[in-house]
Amino acid sequence: MRARRFDHVVTFGYNCELSARFFQNFGFVDSTLFSWAGADYPDEMAYAIEHYEDIFTGEIASPTRVFPMFFCKKTKVRAHGRAKMSVWTAETPPAKDFVDAERAELVSRFEHLKKKTIEYLRDDKSVLCIVKLHPSCCKPGKANAAVGLYIEALRKVGARNMTFLAICEEAAASAFECPHPDFELRTVAEYNPESCAADLKAGDSRGWRLVFDEFRPKTMKKQAHKFKFEDDDAH
Repeated sequence: MRARRFDHVVTFGYNCELSARFFQNFGFVDSTLFSWAGADYPDEMAYAIEHYEDIFTGEIASPTRVFPMFFCKKTKVRAHGRAKMSVWTAETPPAKDFVDAERAELVSRFEHLKKKTIEYLRDDKSVLCIVKLHPSCCKPGKANAAVGLYIEALRKVGARNMTFLAICEEAAASAFECPHPDFELRTVAEYNPESCAADLKAGDSRGWRLVFDEFRPKTMKKQAHKFKFEDDDAH
């Protein structure tokens, strides 16, 4: 199979598995706005893409034991802070100063990622946009439209030279109508369970490898820091 190579890769998903699998295959993640953040459903994600400037600019709900992620009330985007999950799920909640510092870092990081991602989408270089679709989207009569929401939103914010890759579980592939000239569709046998989305020892590693054998970044980059899931503290 001839590999297809892209200058930029921009990822979307409802949990961290896609970015973790990218890392598993290439040894790095060039983080973009939704690499480690997102919303559950395509209509929410489309809104967040179109209103990317609003992400984490208004009221931000702090992580809790039940929901250990920061939550943007304006856009419904959720994201991890720097701290490990165990900090938020511990019986004793962290101090207010710690939470405030985590929130400030999150806001600063996302301001950088907004600029970086929109530049990737709008420049003259090739960009691969990948989405790991939520299983609830992959139903007959709904699947193509779900992907279309992402593509339309990206075009509205000026995406150019874009190849869009949708990934679903094998059992859901028949829900997609053919042809679908606006996007590529590939499958993995099954996703990781929600409880261990970024566990690289679970799930269909071979299936993800086949996807990334075909769709590859042009440049391999050196990973600047270690990810939490490398310490088995999966997202």
